[in-house]
Amino acid sequence: MSAYENLEVGRKYPVRTGGTTLQLEVVYPKGTHDTISDYNSFMCSDYVLYSYTEAGYDLSEAGLGSRTTSGMLEAFRSNANGENISFTPQGGTTAPKVGDIAFLQGHISILTEVTDTSVIYTQFNARNHYSGKLTKQGNSYQLDISWGGKVLGWGFYYPR
Repeated sequence: MSAYENLEVGRKYPVRTGGTTLQLEVVYPKGTHDTISDYNSFMCSDYVLYSYTEAGYDLSEAGLGSRTTSGMLEAFRSNANGENISFTPQGGTTAPKVGDIAFLQGHISILTEVTDTSVIYTQFNARNHYSGKLTKQGNSYQLDISWGGKVLGWGFYYPR
């Protein structure tokens, strides 16, 4: 999941979405925090799509390959089947794990480390790792991230 470190500014990378492959340019250097979404450039959802494809998990083939965070969130919610597509809403009973996609309001990232009380998530826009807090109350899990974004849930795709 360290692909974000190797993505070069000014270079185009293949992103599988909607059954097709787009060549998207990385325009934001590492350490950039305030970015404006440009549909023709590589953004947070593209990082997730690219990283999963590089790892052998083609979200596009599974119908989960939206380039918008809200579209990907809805695809995971509506296609979760407990077998090869998982989605847990904030406050759900399944703990997040390494490799899960964290769905935030207007943003997504990948969980790269999970303990009983914390997570590390990797995101593309700032091209860095950040920490978050994981709490369990009864059977429900709450995930809070360090910059205060609202976490809506987390999910994973297991190809068959």
